[in-house]
Amino acid sequence: MMDTPGSATFWSLPKRLALMLGFCLTLVGAARAQVTAPPVTPMPVPSVTPRKDDASIARARELLALARKAVGVDALQRLQSLSAKLKLRREFKYVSVQSPTKVVEKQESLSGKIEMDFLLPDKFRRRVKSRDWRGFSYSYAETVNGREAWRNPALPARPLGREQRVIDVNDFERNLERQSQNARHQLAFYSLGWLLRELPSMPLQITYHGTYDIDLGKVDALNVDGPEDFSALLLLDANSHLPVALVAVAVISPRVPVYVETGSFDRRFVRETYARARRETQARSKPPQRMELRWVLSEHKLVDGLMLPQRITILLNRELVEELTTTELELNQQVNPKKFEERPKELTQ
Repeated sequence: MMDTPGSATFWSLPKRLALMLGFCLTLVGAARAQVTAPPVTPMPVPSVTPRKDDASIARARELLALARKAVGVDALQRLQSLSAKLKLRREFKYVSVQSPTKVVEKQESLSGKIEMDFLLPDKFRRRVKSRDWRGFSYSYAETVNGREAWRNPALPARPLGREQRVIDVNDFERNLERQSQNARHQLAFYSLGWLLRELPSMPLQITYHGTYDIDLGKVDALNVDGPEDFSALLLLDANSHLPVALVAVAVISPRVPVYVETGSFDRRFVRETYARARRETQARSKPPQRMELRWVLSEHKLVDGLMLPQRITILLNRELVEELTTTELELNQQVNPKKFEERPKELTQ
């Protein structure tokens, strides 16, 4: 448990955060549906150099104790396992180039399912099943087992940056390490938001950031820092003390995917359509910019002594990326340990 404050950085500022956002941006194609909100006090952001004085640490400890009491401190202490099923909805916006002169902006809502399994103290797993905008289904699992973490199946290795060269062993090893970090950080967010608990392999430091009036109401913000550039804010409702959001900052190059959708067999027509698609891609490219990633935890419900959120809304710069709704939730039920041993073939050879 995170009894000693001073450590929770979900995603650090520029270096790792684009990687950590992969689960949102890769699947959603960096396309979002606009979420409007009235003018409010700006959302606080994780501190690059958080305060770590005695008063800040003591206040964080006090707020964490109140938060654990609100969630259900006795049930948290008895908790041995958690299994959940969630309904996934993703908003996908893209540009359809249908001819050299016809460009259409489209948006689709894509559905899927997520299965979560926690076998405490150190086994965590998230399995995602969904489809892409063309209707092709896919699935993958992110697992943390003790100090090891992985994605299965692993994503293919690619050279860093825009280099066009043969993949070498360094690319392969960096690729697996990035996916290992992504899995750890992703599951750390769930564990932190649901259970106020750190992963044993990611010790967190938590300090007091401040109290703010924002669009979610009055909140106490805790700065959370950890290894691998993990950096985030944990927001607690100032009245109920329940976790209501997790906030991180990313520096990324936002883009809307551009696809060619044409059925013509005219070579010149097709060639000019693809040329238009390339121009659209270039015109819509933007330089890297700071963006706010927010997980909003809502609709808390008492389940076997624990007050847990039933909905997670993921926003990027206040635009909807994903919405997760809990459909089933079981605590302290038997979980098969073999679920946490399914490794990608790259790690078993």
